[in-house]
Formats: sequence, C-alpha cells, structure tokens
Amino acid sequence: MVKRNKSREYTQKEVEEQFTTYITSCIHYWENEKRVPDIRGKLKGLAHSILVGIDGESLNLPKFILAPDPHPDDKPDNTRQGRNYFPENHKSKVKCNISGELHESL
Repeated sequence: MVKRNKSREYTQKEVEEQFTTYITSCIHYWENEKRVPDIRGKLKGLAHSILVGIDGESLNLPKFILAPDPHPDDKPDNTRQGRNYFPENHKSKVKCNISGELHESL
C-alpha cells in the first residue's frame, strides 16, 4: 500500500518559486524561439506569456489576483491636486500575496 502525504496549501514561498520558475521558463522559450527572430517580437511574446500565466491559462499556474495597491498617500495627494487616483485595495484580505519582491527573486 502506498502511503500518501496529507494534502496541504502551498506556502507563500512555494507559490513565489512556482511563479518565478514559470517566468524563467518563458524567458528561455522566447530567447530560443526561432520563428520570431526580431527582438520586439520576442519581447511581445514574453509579455504575452507572462499575462497568460497571470490569467490562469498556463497548465502549471492558477489565475492570480492582480489589483492596484497604491500608497496610502496617493488618493489624498491626487484629490488635492484634482487628479484621478487608483482604487485602494491595501485593506483587502488576500491570502498568499506574492507581489512586492518578485523582481528580486527572479
């Protein structure tokens, strides 16, 4: 009889690693894609692949929540200057938010 591990939720670190691994594989793919020889085409392909991952269309990743999270001073500063401002989401309770330091882990 095969003993199975108890199912559990991924940790934030594990989700971050899966996401950055996906991005790294996209970079490798587009770097070596011969059907798109020009740099702009490769960059557009890479950007599209990243959005596919965020949108949950990749086999390896779920859909991610992507919402603005402006600095708390953004709304009052922009209101005072008569400019539009981004919606605030910093009070939302999102589990496993991997944003903020992804650029450092890639």
